[in-house]
Parts: sequence; C-alpha cells; structure tokens
Amino acid sequence: MEIVTETKFDLNKLKNLIEFGINSMRQIKSNSIVIVRELEDKTFQLLGMGAGQPNRVISTKLAIAKAIENLTNEYDGEDLEEYIKEQFAKAILISDAFFPFPDNVENAHSAGIKIIIQPGGSIKDKKVIRRCNELGVAMVFTGTRHFKH
Repeated sequence: MEIVTETKFDLNKLKNLIEFGINSMRQIKSNSIVIVRELEDKTFQLLGMGAGQPNRVISTKLAIAKAIENLTNEYDGEDLEEYIKEQFAKAILISDAFFPFPDNVENAHSAGIKIIIQPGGSIKDKKVIRRCNELGVAMVFTGTRHFKH
C-alpha cells in the first residue's frame, strides 16, 4: 500500500482496519464500495456498502446512504448531524477497482470521508490524486484490483 496524496496518515495505525475493509469488499459483487470504521471496543464494522452497480458512482452513493442510515439507527443523542460528521471523519472508503474520475472523491469528501483506498491504475490517476490534494483527502493505492462477478 502506498499513500499517493499530499495528505498523509499513519498507514501502520490503520493497517488492520484497511485489511478488514479490503477483505469485506472482496466478498461483494464488482463495482463495490465499502465504508468501514473501528469502534471504541477496537472491533471493526462494515458501516455501509454499495455493490453490483453499473458504476462506482452509484455504489459510492449507496454506501454513503447506508452508512448514514446505520449511524442514524445507532445514535440516540441530540445532534445527529454532528455525530454522522464525526463518524465519517473516522471512516475509510474502499473501492474494488480504480477511480477513473474524481467524482467519487468529491462524493466521499462531501460526506466527510478523509481516507480512500483504491487499487490505482487508471490513466486518469493524476487527475484523481490532484482532486484529493485539493480537498485534503488522503488516498492509498494498493495495486490490486478485486472484481467479483
């Protein structure tokens, strides 16, 4: 795994969560997106997923919507919007294949996600990385695509 953006984070600290997310994503039909997080008790959770869609834009939107639904169901405090924002800031979005355009970066950023994991390998990787840098989103390339058809 290689951090390819100007925005960095401690890859070793999140390695187990990333591996959990990749292993979860590998079990889902292609064009999959997963959003994972670590809970306070140090367990991992698949917070949202989008799978088997014609493209990753739809999968990303579905994963974000499902994560919001799950966070809404678990929270019983007063400021739900702030809670969702805090949880997305701790979450990681993982894709089974490269992002050919920056649209998924923009969707993830709008939700509050700060770390994206993807294989890399698109001819437009530089454009996607540039958009991450503009938005302050960290991106990791794994070099491995996971298609399940």
